[in-house]
Order: sequence, then C-alpha cells, then structure tokens
Amino acid sequence: MENGETIEESDTYVRLERDGSSEMVEAGKGNMVVNGDPIETVNPELLTKKRMDEYLTALNGNENDSILLAIRISDGLRYGIMKGNDAMVHLFSGDRFVKVDMVAKAIQIWKGNGWEKISHDKGVIDLDVNGRRWEGGVRGDAPFGYGVLYDGDGRREYEGFMMDGVKSCYGIKSYPDISRVKYDGCYYNDKRFGMGILYDRNGVVEHNGLWKNDKPYSSEFDRAMMDSRTESIILSEHSFNEVESFVFPPFLGSLKRIDIGDDCFGSIRSLKLTGLIELESVKIGKRCFTHATSETQMFVEMGSDGAFEITDCPNLKSLQIGDFSFADYHLLELEILPSLQQVVVGSHAFHWSYLFSLSGTAACFFTGRAS
Repeated sequence: MENGETIEESDTYVRLERDGSSEMVEAGKGNMVVNGDPIETVNPELLTKKRMDEYLTALNGNENDSILLAIRISDGLRYGIMKGNDAMVHLFSGDRFVKVDMVAKAIQIWKGNGWEKISHDKGVIDLDVNGRRWEGGVRGDAPFGYGVLYDGDGRREYEGFMMDGVKSCYGIKSYPDISRVKYDGCYYNDKRFGMGILYDRNGVVEHNGLWKNDKPYSSEFDRAMMDSRTESIILSEHSFNEVESFVFPPFLGSLKRIDIGDDCFGSIRSLKLTGLIELESVKIGKRCFTHATSETQMFVEMGSDGAFEITDCPNLKSLQIGDFSFADYHLLELEILPSLQQVVVGSHAFHWSYLFSLSGTAACFFTGRAS
C-alpha cells in the first residue's frame, strides 16, 4: 500500500481511503465495481483475504477468457490462474495468492493488507547427473522466481517462473534442438493451466486458448475437480466417502446441474450451496451425507450436528433427496430461491432434523419420497 492509504472493512464492501478520496469495492451476486468502474479495473490490492471469494467470483462473472478457477473435491483445495493485459499473472492456491510481473521478472505474495516481494537468492542449481541446470531465482535448494532451465546439452528448455521447483504462473517452453518456442503461457503446479499458445515444430499454432492439467481445456467433469466453467457434475455411487469437508464456492458460476449417486460423502457434516447463479437442479441419491445407512442404525445413532443449506441460487428449480440421505442432519435451510418449483425428499431423509427453514422462494411443490 502507498503512504496515506487505509482500508476499512464491512460485510458488503472494502473501502480504500487515499489522500482524502475514497474508493469502494462492492461484492455480491457476481458483480463488483469501484466507483462505477467494471471489475477488470479493480486491483486485488484493495481486498483483504476475507473478500477474496467475492473477488474471484466477480472476476469469473465477467466471462474473462483469461481466467480459470478450480477446486479439488478430495481436499477442497482452491486454485486458479488469472492473466491480465498488463503483463501480470495472478495465481492462487489454497491460502497463497501471488502475482508475477512478466516484464520486471518479479514475484510478489499477498499478505492480507498489501503485496510483499518474495525474497530469494540468485544462483545455479544442477538438477541431475545429465547436466540439466537452472539459472535464476533460488530459495533453499529449489528453483524459485524467474530464470532459465537448460537441458543436458546446455540448450534452453524453459524460461519463466518457478515456485518450489515447479513451473508456476507463466513461462515459455522451447524445442531445445531447434531453439523454437513450443509453449508460451500460464502454468500451475508444473502443468499448462490457464491461457497459453502451443506451437508445433514449424511454428504453426496448434492450440491458442485455455489449458487444464496440461491438456486443451474441456468442460467435461473429470470426477476429480470442478472449475469455473464446469456446467454439470455427475458422481457415481460410493464416491468421496473419505472427504470430511467440502464447499461449493460461488466462483462455480457456470454450474447448472449437480447429480450425486447413492452412498456418497458419508463423512461430511455440512453442505452449503451459496451464490451458484446458474444452478438449476440438485439430485442427491440414497444414503448420502449420513453415517446412518439403515433404519436400525439411524434410530440407534442419532447425530448431534449436520446442516444442509442452499442460499441465493436464483435459477434453482428442482431439489431431489433420496432415502436416508442427511438422516442424522439437524438442519435443512432453503433461502432466496425464487425459481424453486419442486422439492422431493425421500424416506427417512432428515429424520432427526429439528429445523426446516424456507424463505424467499416461489410457489413450491413438496413430496415426501424421492423417485
């Protein structure tokens, strides 16, 4: 932050005071503005970590082709790449939010109230016995920062940023034997991820656009991760029963359908669907989100917690819940669902629930058994 700047937080906005003037970052429902300017002009410097979800959601809501945000189902890790038109690439992974300047060849990390340069040394690291080496930023015993990777014959293999020894943020990969560019674009965890251009050995463009996990982007759900362009999630039975916590972040702004098979997510005690603006249908199979998988067990082992909340999903029309799902949950809350038309609840679902909250919905038909 510059001298004379202060940040003020509330639940709905962040206000930046600078030399007597005021700038406000307003978050909510996929829109974010600063003094009426669109989101692409907003700097993440104005945001605290508390507002990061809203910032990412708003970025994604502007249909910027240079943004790809994702969440891994197995552990809830959120990560993504945002490439700007100002030679900046922003990368976030879990609690780490960094940006790199492709011109200045600098790397910074967000510390909650401002950007801080990541300190590292410069040096040469021998990577294997065949002569591959890294010349550039070094932290500990691994490449970190900007530099050049050479193959065993001393030919340039990669130039760009690395973090903890893996390609990150942005770089240029070459065909070492002919000194031509192979790939120019974004990386996450050593793989092509985000915007990038792939060239063949003759310099002809093979793919210019988004990448995900080293492959040209496909919106097809891979059963391992969801991203900001995923439209449909279909999980087979007996999936992710070892997962203890998961949240559908609102940056899943393209998601229209969630279909979960029988006997899934048996260990999760809280499920929240909030701000999924395109979501139209949710179907949950039998014996999901519960420890109780039979009528006998349900009556013997009463849960003491468990909450399922769907809030602010303006296009949700249908909710179906199978037998015994959420059997030992105590709360079902449906709020601000103006398009909701049907809720189908199976036998013994929410059996121990003591609170059902329904508000902000249209006329809705309920039935007591899922088909």
